Amino acid sequence: MKKSRTLLLIFTIIILIVLDLFGDKILSGDLSGLSFIILNFRLPRLLIVLIAGVAISISGALVQNISLNPLADSGMLGFTSGASFAIVLLIFISEKFTMPSWTTYLYPACAVIGACLAYFLLSGLAMGKNFSQLRLILSGLAITAIFQSLITILQLTLNSFDFQKLAIWLTGDVWLTDYKYIIFLTTCLVFGLLALPFFFNRLDGLALGQELATSLGIDVEKTIKQLFFLTLVFTSIGVAAVGAVSFVGLISPHIARSLTSFKARNRLFYTGLVGVIIMLLADIIAKNIISPSTLPLGFVVALIGAPYFVFLINRKV
Repeated sequence: MKKSRTLLLIFTIIILIVLDLFGDKILSGDLSGLSFIILNFRLPRLLIVLIAGVAISISGALVQNISLNPLADSGMLGFTSGASFAIVLLIFISEKFTMPSWTTYLYPACAVIGACLAYFLLSGLAMGKNFSQLRLILSGLAITAIFQSLITILQLTLNSFDFQKLAIWLTGDVWLTDYKYIIFLTTCLVFGLLALPFFFNRLDGLALGQELATSLGIDVEKTIKQLFFLTLVFTSIGVAAVGAVSFVGLISPHIARSLTSFKARNRLFYTGLVGVIIMLLADIIAKNIISPSTLPLGFVVALIGAPYFVFLINRKV
């Protein structure tokens, strides 16, 4: 059963990739310039979407595993806003001081720094002796509000063109599709994925609760810090790829849990596949619903994810 589900998810991804690359051209019968369009526009965008789907969904799964809160993700804890703020700050500095084009490769690093800043704020506000799930979420929302305010202030100093471009990206959309940038993001993602197997057993232990995890010999405090850093890396990759896309990191782990076993290795694998499917589906809709114009990717993801989020809330309450 597990193997058939895996094959079904992979087959679905392949079908969605084909539709994303060729769908409208095949339906219209107009194949002129297809290779140029695919290599220069569609394939780079597709690769960014795939990277974002994996990174954002896994970051959400890690947050839920660490916090034992099924309704938490990087966005709710302020990590996404922190990463976004750092990138916007770099863009602001680049515009004001005419910095070289290679500064775009600093986006992921800046995003990690911004997400780390959000984590340190969250640690100070919510992870002390008076820790509670409610305190964690409320502190995360407060941190998000702070960073969003700072982002707005920086946006208002930009010219109208950059303001509009940045506003669309912040809602969640593909911005940079340079192949060198894609290779750089892919490299960062691969290193993050290679680190995951070292935490599989500890993630399984943490899912049982901190007391049981401690009884199993897990250094809970150290492990949580390491996992949060890994979460920040995945969050930053997602933000550097497609901005602040919501709901993917929230709903992908839930769907994955309904498809596989308790073990972290299986849950994270399925979470990545589900995240990719959601992002591909959203990209296809975004490019075709008001063709030839394109909707921001984040809008479509929100339309897909919001109803499922409401369903989760009603089921949990």
